[in-house]
Amino acid sequence: MANMEQQVAGLVLVVDDDEGVRRVLSRWAADMGYTVQAAADADSALDIMREHPVDVALVDVRMPGHDGIWLIEQVGRLFPETAWCSPPVSWKWTRW
Repeated sequence: MANMEQQVAGLVLVVDDDEGVRRVLSRWAADMGYTVQAAADADSALDIMREHPVDVALVDVRMPGHDGIWLIEQVGRLFPETAWCSPPVSWKWTRW
């Protein structure tokens, strides 16, 4: 891989109620050089977004309380300059 020690411009917000997924996605974005913030729920994510301009939000769909679909709607309405991505459910760990 290319030199990942170089900081790139941009803040990535990882929103997932699963701590392990938050940690992995946060590490992935940080290893690519992005500044990363993480939130365990939609309300905390909006609080962070009110404090810091977020470039990209990686949003889980299934979360307790307000789900990711609700959060994406709020992001589009309140922060239209923020891009978002909701990872496919298949990205989640599966227990057999």
